[in-house]
Amino acid sequence: MRPKLSLMLCSLVLGSGVAMASPHDDLTAAVARTHDDGVRVAYHAAETIIAERDLESAQIDMNTFRARWDAAIRADNSDEAAHWAVAHLRAQDAAKDAYNRVVAERAERDIARADFRRDAAEAQRAKKLARTRG
Repeated sequence: MRPKLSLMLCSLVLGSGVAMASPHDDLTAAVARTHDDGVRVAYHAAETIIAERDLESAQIDMNTFRARWDAAIRADNSDEAAHWAVAHLRAQDAAKDAYNRVVAERAERDIARADFRRDAAEAQRAKKLARTRG
């Protein structure tokens, strides 16, 4: 019988420790999560801006290279036309890659924003609870 009794006491002590977490611990954890979320928001917002600029640059390159390709064709310069055709193709690939990064970073930024809002609200609730419980 002794092993069962000690097992029950152990589980009671461990279980009560979880239930006895202070409101200040909850507040500290919620504030830490909110801070981490804010860092994620800032990071993905910056990455979004970079990807958007890369996409704009790739689109400008595509338009420029297409115009030069067309001019080389009109001038009946096949070597020059081939060069600009390859450059245009590379710019298209860069635009596709940048677009995919834009989509991914916007999604990550939006997830981080939602997490931030949720955790900030939780921090506010924990702050009120800590005030009332002392």
